[in-house]
Amino acid sequence: MIFDFESLIERYEVGVPYTVEAAGYRDPATGRWVEGTPSTTIERMAVLPAEKQAVYESGGRITSANRIIYRRGTPLDARGSIQFEGARWTIEVYGDYTTYSNFYRYVATREAKA
Repeated sequence: MIFDFESLIERYEVGVPYTVEAAGYRDPATGRWVEGTPSTTIERMAVLPAEKQAVYESGGRITSANRIIYRRGTPLDARGSIQFEGARWTIEVYGDYTTYSNFYRYVATREAKA
C-alpha cells in the first residue's frame, strides 16, 4: 500500500442505508420467475459531492449532481443503492484502489422522482 487515506475517509464517514436486491431466479418446480428480494443494512461510507477535477476528467460522464462514495474495508456490491440526502442514489461506477491504497471509490447518481 502506497497511500493511506483511512483516517481521512474515517473523518467523513456516516452510517448510510444501503440496499442490494438479491438476484431473481426461475423456480425449477413451477418454471415461474421469482423476483429477488431487497436487503437493507446500514454501512459506513463517506459520501461527497463530485469535485470539479473529477467532473472535468470524466468528459461529462460525471457531473456535479453525482456523489462520490469512498469506502474502507469491504467493497459494496455495485448493483446496490443508498439512501442519502432524502433521495435514493444508484451506484453506477466502481473503482478498486486497494492496490495502491486502502479504499474503494464509487460514483452514485440520484434517481429521478416519479
